[in-house]
Amino acid sequence: VKINRETTVSWALASPFLLLALLLCHSWFGPDIWYHLTWGRSLVENLSFLPTTRVLLVQPIYANMYWLFQIFVYGLMKLGGIVLVSALFLGLWMAVAYLWLREVQASRSPFFGALLFLAFIVCAQLRFEARPEIFSYLFLALEITLLSQLNLEKKLAKPIVGAIFLVQILWTNCHGYFALGPLLGVAMVTACIWERRFGKPMIRAVMIFGVLLAGSFVSPFGWESWRAVFAYTE
Repeated sequence: VKINRETTVSWALASPFLLLALLLCHSWFGPDIWYHLTWGRSLVENLSFLPTTRVLLVQPIYANMYWLFQIFVYGLMKLGGIVLVSALFLGLWMAVAYLWLREVQASRSPFFGALLFLAFIVCAQLRFEARPEIFSYLFLALEITLLSQLNLEKKLAKPIVGAIFLVQILWTNCHGYFALGPLLGVAMVTACIWERRFGKPMIRAVMIFGVLLAGSFVSPFGWESWRAVFAYTE
């Protein structure tokens, strides 16, 4: 049976996707989701961005970077219980996989991209519990997808730039990995320098970096969110 390259690539990309779906079928085994739900209840009941309780987790709290995630997941828990929250995380991981494999399939090395994704699944399988970092993977994939649609040689499309700004704002208020967003802008500027694309392409790359950086400050805590990121890296 003759199998063309497109069919082979499709199977190569589908295999890690199916493995991911299989590994996501499990019970809740970590404490993270429970203290996030506890904090979410505290935020809703007290109409605050900072929880009034430290049940299940004791740490210095000067910026709650997870407040949007906590309120959202707590609302889902009230609405549909563990089943609905589990379905949310299954759907989010599938969305991340789709966005990644979609970009990989359009690249010059789809097989390498599929193998890289498979390596990620093997290495990160212990992180496949209900944790807020799933939103970081989702927003990172979304920003990469949006940035790939920009052509720095042409005028920036306002809808795409606006979408990038919105994604960065949501990311900033869901998880501490939001710092990766502005770093994508730094990568674009660095690529322009490396490729010696100065003039308007460089100006547009700097503008995108500015949009990502500005979105990272749209938070009830402002600069405190960045201070929290630096504190966790110590």
